[in-house]
Amino acid sequence: MIKFANLDQRASHLSELMDDAQAPLLYLHNTYRDFFYLNRLVSQWRRIYKHKITPLLRRDPNKSFRLLDVGCGGGDIAYYLLKWSQADGYNLQITAIDLDERAIRWAEQQQEKQIQQQNQQLEQGRQQIEFRVASTRKLLDEKKHFDLVISNHVLHHLSDEEVSVFLEECQQLGSTVICNDLERHPISYLIYSACFPLRFRKSFIYEDGRMSILKSFTQKELQKWSPNNWQVTTLFPFRLLAIYHEKPTEKESLDSRAREVSV
Repeated sequence: MIKFANLDQRASHLSELMDDAQAPLLYLHNTYRDFFYLNRLVSQWRRIYKHKITPLLRRDPNKSFRLLDVGCGGGDIAYYLLKWSQADGYNLQITAIDLDERAIRWAEQQQEKQIQQQNQQLEQGRQQIEFRVASTRKLLDEKKHFDLVISNHVLHHLSDEEVSVFLEECQQLGSTVICNDLERHPISYLIYSACFPLRFRKSFIYEDGRMSILKSFTQKELQKWSPNNWQVTTLFPFRLLAIYHEKPTEKESLDSRAREVSV
């Protein structure tokens, strides 16, 4: 158990239990299961979808929009983004990657279970979520490119120096990048530590959650390690968004202005 600690500096040396190659599969699978509920409550992706992603989709509603989810874990964020975009009538093609084969295997199994339960909405999007064991470097070697690259709770797993490399690779892969992560703050640590029911779910959600806060950044720290053309903003409560937008070409700027005039 982690004792209450000084949060003045990030504890990047800590290793989360779910990252252990020998982690019990029962606990690991239960952790992926818990992410489906916990991330929806605290990660604010519904707000991000509404205010950051929907404006991108609206630029060309008939376009097949390509999205990459880096470090997808059990696939919960990809699933919700697909669900929301389909409900809004957009065509979102999602590739979800993770370095951990166990996570990808679990995500694929969950999608198959949903299909077998005759979930027509997911059946429609079955071919729209491609789960892969891959890294950003591998996709760059394959010359892949996406309209939007996202990540959720990836940055705090990296060292300070690795953050810069990761963001640069994401920038090369996507026209827009949104990296969502925890903001290190004593209050968030205290609140999470007080969530005792999370300790009795036969998963790593409680122990790893507290470690994640200790390993996370402050806004100033993350901005320091981000490339110059990135902006780090806060999102209430206790979250950070690292955002990159590719500079539009002159033709794209003119097309955008023309669409605004026509509207």
